[in-house]
Formats: sequence, structure tokens, C-alpha cells
Amino acid sequence: MDTTPDEKHQRLIEAIKDNNHILNLRLKIRKSTGSGDWANLDINEINDTVGLIVTYLNLTGGSIGEFNLYELLQSYFGDKQARKEINECVERSLARFRSKHL
Repeated sequence: MDTTPDEKHQRLIEAIKDNNHILNLRLKIRKSTGSGDWANLDINEINDTVGLIVTYLNLTGGSIGEFNLYELLQSYFGDKQARKEINECVERSLARFRSKHL
């Protein structure tokens, strides 16, 4: 049986709750999973998400030197114009990458 995005989210939140003594996140069960909710994410939710990415990938941090996932995701989720500009940059970068590797 397939699991819906809402069910996956609920299960993830429950797993995090069970181990929050390790992660120390502010847990919030979101009511919707649509892309229209992106602008409604608050800075704490975005920063906690970076913390999860850092932990999952076993990185030393989300902000080191010129590498700053916090600012990237805050801009991407919170600013429609920035999201458009970031997407354009990513498209150009992927085109260069694909032309070298395909």
C-alpha cells in the first residue's frame, strides 16, 4: 500500500519526537503539503530543516565559509523573486554540468 505525503510527514514527525532529545527541533505537524505553503514557513522551520539535512548527510554544519544552507533556504522559501533567480542559476549550472558529463 502506498503512503500519502501526509502520512509520511506524520510518521517522520513521530520518529523525530521519539528522538528529539538528540535533534532538539521545534516540531510542527503541518496541515498541508502543497507548494503554496512554502511562503508560510517560518525561519525556525527552515532552520530546523537545515539541521535535519546536516544530520542526515553527516555534515559538520549548515553554514561554513561560502556554504550556507540556512540563507539559501530562507531566501528560496521566503522570497518569490529570489526563488526565480536561484532556479535560473541552477538551470544554467545544470546545463554546464550535463554538457560536460553526458
